[in-house]
Amino acid sequence: MQYWENIEVGNKLELYPLAQNPGKQGRLYLSQVQDILGGGELEILMPMEKGKTLLLPKDMKFIVTFYTSGGMYQGECIVKDRYRTGTIFLLVIQLLSRLSKKQRREFFRLDCRQEVGYRPIDNKEAILREKIRIDRFNSPEEKEECVNQLWDLEEKAEWIPAVMLDISGGGVRLRTRKRENMEDYLMLRMRLYIEGQMKEIDLEVSVVSRANVVNESQMIELRCKYLNITSQRQEMIVRYIFEEQRKMRAVKQGEKKGR
Repeated sequence: MQYWENIEVGNKLELYPLAQNPGKQGRLYLSQVQDILGGGELEILMPMEKGKTLLLPKDMKFIVTFYTSGGMYQGECIVKDRYRTGTIFLLVIQLLSRLSKKQRREFFRLDCRQEVGYRPIDNKEAILREKIRIDRFNSPEEKEECVNQLWDLEEKAEWIPAVMLDISGGGVRLRTRKRENMEDYLMLRMRLYIEGQMKEIDLEVSVVSRANVVNESQMIELRCKYLNITSQRQEMIVRYIFEEQRKMRAVKQGEKKGR
């Protein structure tokens, strides 16, 4: 099995800086595969933003996600070279690990703009939640005490307003004024309209990347992945995405007919 066997010229990709890059905050870069050079090396377009080329430095490491006809693949890479061919700026990246295929339900993503709330989960709450999740107690009384402690923490917690910018079967992207840290645990609360009913859902998430918002210095974008999500909850989110995408397609078809 070779590193690049699932990748084709033209595939879209995303780059997230790895945490060990000094002075670099987690920021999403978009690109596209231009050529497959062999030996785990790929030539890709230099990312751009608002018509300006973003010059990524050599030796910078990323988590790379490829969107292919066969699904979504993810691994690690490093920038080996950068150059210009005519008017096109290019990067050469070297894959550092074999690509792992992400679950299909994680692949579906919906762009949105929805008000949500979240709150940090501290170590004490995380321990209580894990004990309840694995259900290992010496007595019913111990379990009841653990549940009561968790309820007390939840009642005292303050929810922080945020805007959900997109949602997928694997996580969400949020915009907030509060600067959360990488790998922080959060409790996310959102309301989804599914099969004719409004459902309030609380989910544990972890911050996997953080980026400043261009032209909005007070705002931060967070990418978060779900933690301990049940297959039932995940399927519910995917169903919501399908329903919203179906509505959007119906609106577009109606607009075309009205022209």
